[in-house]
Amino acid sequence: MSTSANPFHLPLSISQVFELVKQLPAEHKKKLIKALQKEDKENGEIPEEHKAIVRKRIKNSKASELLDWDKSNKQITFNSIPKVATILLNTLRVLINQYLRALAVSPKR
Repeated sequence: MSTSANPFHLPLSISQVFELVKQLPAEHKKKLIKALQKEDKENGEIPEEHKAIVRKRIKNSKASELLDWDKSNKQITFNSIPKVATILLNTLRVLINQYLRALAVSPKR
C-alpha cells in the first residue's frame, strides 16, 4: 500500500472512510467537521501566489460589489444553497466576461 495514498496505513479507501462517516450520528459528524476545520486553520498555509491573486482582485474590485463575510456567512444555510449557487454562477459569468474582455475576445451568447 502506498503511503502517499493512505499515510495512516489503514486498510480503507477514502470512499470507505466516507461511508463510515455517513453512519455517524449527526452530533459526531458536527464534531468531526469542527475538528477538521480547526486543523485546516492551524495547519493550512495559503501560498503567497494565491494571496497575491486575492489581493489583486480586491484592489481591482468595486466596494459596491463586495460583501461582508460575517454577514454573508450567517445568511448561508442548507436552504439557501440554491440561492448561493446562483450567486456564485452569476459571479463566475462576470469573472469570465472580464477575463475575456482582458484578452480582447468577445464572449459568445
